Amino acid sequence: GDSPGGDSSSGAVAELRRRMIDGCGNPAEYAFARDGPTRELTCAVRVATATEAEILELAARHGGADGGADSGADTSKYGSVFARMVSEDSEAAALASLYETAAAILDAYPTSDAEDEAILRRGLAGEDEGAVGGAVGGAEGA
Repeated sequence: GDSPGGDSSSGAVAELRRRMIDGCGNPAEYAFARDGPTRELTCAVRVATATEAEILELAARHGGADGGADSGADTSKYGSVFARMVSEDSEAAALASLYETAAAILDAYPTSDAEDEAILRRGLAGEDEGAVGGAVGGAEGA
């Protein structure tokens, strides 16, 4: 890397980042839900987009700055650490990453933007009219 101290520092930060992501929850829960990205996905993206300095600061503040020496350390504390924005710059990077991911997922569908919008509007209209049975809008043929 370009950082002074090179690979050993970067390796320690990468290990801290990995442990922090582990603390975000089950990777099976990394998803876009009806109301947006799940808590677990948001947490993992915030960790992934945090700067090395932010990772080191948060690890020091929350007792995990040992660089991974204790591989059995409790990582669950990091889910709450990353439940909030780390910094304005990192939050902007996290939101941009989530937006790009959502756009890529939507672009993979065979429908056009206009068709997607029509589907979403029908779903929203159904919610406004008090959709029955708690069905998710757009799940008609599911």
